[in-house]
Amino acid sequence: MQTKEPLQGRRIARIRDKDALFPLFAGLVLLVLHLPLALQRSAWSDDYPMLFTSASTKHLSDMRPLGGLVNTVMFGLVDDIDDLRFLRLVGVIGVAVFAGLLAQLAQSWGMRPIYSALMAVSVGLLPPFHEAVGWATVYKLAWMPILGGLAGLVFLRGWFENRYRLIALGFLGTVITFLFYPPAALWSWGLLGIRTAIRPTSVRRMLKESGLLAALLASSALAALTIALFVNQILDVQTDSRVLLVSTLSGAITKISWFARFPIGIAARPFLVSSPTDLQAILTAGPVLAVIATGLYLRQKGSTLSRVGATILLLVYPCLAMGMHLIVIESQIEYRYMLGITVTMWVYLLIAAHQLLKAVLDKLSFRLQSTKETTVPVWLITMVMGVVILGAVRNSRTNIDQVFIEPFKSKETYLNQELDRFDPEMHPRIVVLNDQSLWPSTRNLGIYSTVSDLAHPWVAAPNIRLLLIERGFETTDLQVDAITSEDESEPNDLVVDLRPYAERLRSLVHPNKLRRSCWPEC
Repeated sequence: MQTKEPLQGRRIARIRDKDALFPLFAGLVLLVLHLPLALQRSAWSDDYPMLFTSASTKHLSDMRPLGGLVNTVMFGLVDDIDDLRFLRLVGVIGVAVFAGLLAQLAQSWGMRPIYSALMAVSVGLLPPFHEAVGWATVYKLAWMPILGGLAGLVFLRGWFENRYRLIALGFLGTVITFLFYPPAALWSWGLLGIRTAIRPTSVRRMLKESGLLAALLASSALAALTIALFVNQILDVQTDSRVLLVSTLSGAITKISWFARFPIGIAARPFLVSSPTDLQAILTAGPVLAVIATGLYLRQKGSTLSRVGATILLLVYPCLAMGMHLIVIESQIEYRYMLGITVTMWVYLLIAAHQLLKAVLDKLSFRLQSTKETTVPVWLITMVMGVVILGAVRNSRTNIDQVFIEPFKSKETYLNQELDRFDPEMHPRIVVLNDQSLWPSTRNLGIYSTVSDLAHPWVAAPNIRLLLIERGFETTDLQVDAITSEDESEPNDLVVDLRPYAERLRSLVHPNKLRRSCWPEC
């Protein structure tokens, strides 16, 4: 008898060691998938001016002083376009860590290890993370939610276990996250929702946890706001209007309507980046939301009223994970803003679909007069998730390639051809002839609608400077200006005309995919 206990203990330890490999596997898979794209030579949009200045003032005006400080340090480590690989590497590692940690947490909450790994890999392929792969500026995209989410969970654990150090640590971590990137602090709502979906609890417990988390976020947001305003006061920085709060009843009603139509609807279309019409949103997002609501309801215990209440709370959590955009004036759809709601909705869908499948098998088993409780075969879930992941891999590669990599290559070729004519002794100034109205835009969401980042007026000048620096030219005293008409140029100027390039790109986009009028919310 004495010999069996240690043997059993060693066996359990081996099993746990094997289980610990699943989160690691998920992270490694995402690294293998994302790194080949992230390490290619490319730059996009804000990357260009950020190579000359960290734009810390912009972060300060957005009430993100720590984000500005870290950006100053990180962009201080890179000098040119090729160096941006380093920042994208940091971003991809963040995606891998985010997914691996989510898999580990899901395991600890009761999810089967193989399911947690498959779920985590699929999460790391969702559209919000594509930006971390192709856009150096958002290298922090996955790292900040990790901090914010863990801080919220640590706080809750500390409260229920009467461990004041954990309470203080959770509060401090949440304040720091707000000072880095406020929306990331709300990922704790997403983790709370996922944990409760995996491991259902009573409505009373859910309400208590929700109240505690709301108190944590409100108090830490107030503390972070006080610190940010104090810093801005010292540095004489004005607050950007986009972080101002909704202050009228009509504004609140408009905001709620917008949130229900767009963020919720889009999050329920997990891997789609196309901008839907109202009918398309209903036909695609509607069934997904129905599956989520039904599956989550079936997972709950107790009376009908309790199950309905728990389901409603679960559906509120992903909305709160994007709660910053419910209270600020700005209404803009970008997947990097939607990380929390998108990830939570997707994990909900996986859990709910599994629950519905189990319910169907239970019904079949009952009809066959079997008293044994049915389980969903592991091989079936693995096969289905394998197909989903293969599709998600193709989707992510397409999005990253079409938005970041191929447009960069095409643009660089054109600009280098134009700069072949540059002679510093003949051209004291370079003028960029650019008509913003010419640039095509596709019917996709946010940055996924961008055909070329030259449509952004802040890109061309630093892009040209960087290419000249790579050619060995000194650009410190070189003047690079943007103009909208050839009449604004001088005889000795080198005119870089972007209009032919814009027209060429327009001709390559199928007319049905062009955005005829801008969707104001995208």
